[in-house]
Amino acid sequence: MADVDLSKSEQPDELIQLAWNGGLDRKAVIREGVDAAGLLLAGERNEIATLFWPVPRPLEAVDRWSENPHPDPPVTEKLRPFASAVVPGCVLGALVTHFFVAPRMSEDSSLSALVWVMLAAIAVLGIVFKVLIAAALRRRAARLDEETALAIVLEQLRLGMIVNAALVPRACVWIRRGLAAPPGKPGSSVS
Repeated sequence: MADVDLSKSEQPDELIQLAWNGGLDRKAVIREGVDAAGLLLAGERNEIATLFWPVPRPLEAVDRWSENPHPDPPVTEKLRPFASAVVPGCVLGALVTHFFVAPRMSEDSSLSALVWVMLAAIAVLGIVFKVLIAAALRRRAARLDEETALAIVLEQLRLGMIVNAALVPRACVWIRRGLAAPPGKPGSSVS
């Protein structure tokens, strides 16, 4: 492994590019870049609105490709399929109730039926979205190679530096620490 001086640069994307060019393990460099980009984008990623985005984000595919171990996935990843299903589930539940359930029931019981059908539709669509997101994630990860993964990480790091400039020094420290960690030891699990 080549010796790489990581103290010369103060930007996360430059640190990752320097480590990449310096001959460090490429998947390890990508993992550190993903973790740092995840840190820088955490404010944007944790907004309520992002729960309603029913497709994988670029960093998720790279994270899977680089075999980045995370003991507990973020809550947003678990809830996203079901949050994404809320609006279409309510619409589907209302349509099913209006056309198929309500004509056979009294007005009082049709309201409770509406609620139950909506909840069932959200659950079913959430499971469908979960399967579709997982399939899309596997497909995107399978298409990645080293150069493409690096390009995505650098793009997301640059976006994160714009979104959360105050955390750039902290991201640099975590990248340095993670890249300096001996192989097999976790460096900087940020995500």
